[in-house]
Amino acid sequence: MPASDDSSDVSCSSRLQGLLSGFDSDGLPWNTAVFAAATAVFITIYAYDLLVHPPDAPLVASWRPTAVDLLFAISLVGFAVFVVAPLRTDRERTARYWGRLRQNRLAVVSSAYLLVVFVFGTVGPFLFDSAANPTRILQPPVGFSASSYIVSDCVGPTTDLLCHGSFRHPLGTGTYGRDMFTLVVEGMRVTVVIGFVTSMFVVPIATVVGVSAGYLGGWVDTLTMRYVDIQQTLPAFVVYLIAIYVFGRSLFLFLLVFGLLGWGGVARVVRSEVLSLREEPFVTVARSAGVKRWNIVRHHILPHVRETVVVAATRQIPLLVLVEAAISFMNLNDMTLLSWGETIARGTQGAPTVTWWVSTVPVVFLTLTVVALSVFGDALQDVLDA
Repeated sequence: MPASDDSSDVSCSSRLQGLLSGFDSDGLPWNTAVFAAATAVFITIYAYDLLVHPPDAPLVASWRPTAVDLLFAISLVGFAVFVVAPLRTDRERTARYWGRLRQNRLAVVSSAYLLVVFVFGTVGPFLFDSAANPTRILQPPVGFSASSYIVSDCVGPTTDLLCHGSFRHPLGTGTYGRDMFTLVVEGMRVTVVIGFVTSMFVVPIATVVGVSAGYLGGWVDTLTMRYVDIQQTLPAFVVYLIAIYVFGRSLFLFLLVFGLLGWGGVARVVRSEVLSLREEPFVTVARSAGVKRWNIVRHHILPHVRETVVVAATRQIPLLVLVEAAISFMNLNDMTLLSWGETIARGTQGAPTVTWWVSTVPVVFLTLTVVALSVFGDALQDVLDA
């Protein structure tokens, strides 16, 4: 027998031995156990506040948890235990990924910007007050000026009937006297919530459906893929438009609709990957040896498709951010939600050419965020495929 065949047999044998050796000790993975426990704790806290705690009293300080807060907290825990913790544990792999990523300077800049968005979007709303101030309406940004006739109580220097920007409001203020910087931070909050919560829906659903269809095949593959075809013929945007007239406008509804209906394309990508993986020699040998399907999927299929589904889900986030901004701009959202789309819509009212900064500032941050997400998604695929 040729030497190459011997090495192939040894490789398959070593893979199979490694697979078999770990079965007796297999149990619930620690990260799954932590995620389940944290989810149970969050649900208990939310249920206590909703059913037991007095409805007119805050739970902590002046804060009461909402359904969106619940989903966001669960998604953050999932990101920590399923993404951050494995990277921290496997230092060698993390260093290899970072070495590939830093070769792309634009991707590094995009990653740094997205980290800032994540930090400010997560803790910023608790640090900065976004309340309206009628005495500070339409203050211009630093380095610019506006007519004193449209500015309420100019806080900067005034010359020749022009109000100049002040560092008290470096990005200016909006039509209700809200500081534009705090509005940008509130928009970051909405963006971060959309990215993490929708991914929390898309990644597990797409993985389960894609792996089941690709590995089991037969009627399972046919049934699931036909359902995906049907689901994709009815866009999530249309479902959202119908749902808001039944349940009302809310970010929670947006997250549910686009999270639960946005996984079809990702599932197809996962299925294609699994179809090729199930014909690999080590999978064929394991099946012939009588290894259970779940053990093969867990130890050899899922580790290979994990990176595929993460990249595919990451590429959906910029689109969802733009969709939310468009929905807000069309006044189809919760108008109390200070997203970038809502701020842009308010900035186009009245005299948008005179108070240009009210719409321009959120447009700039929306554009930077979408571009950064797209660049990072492309770079992530290059890093994981290398």
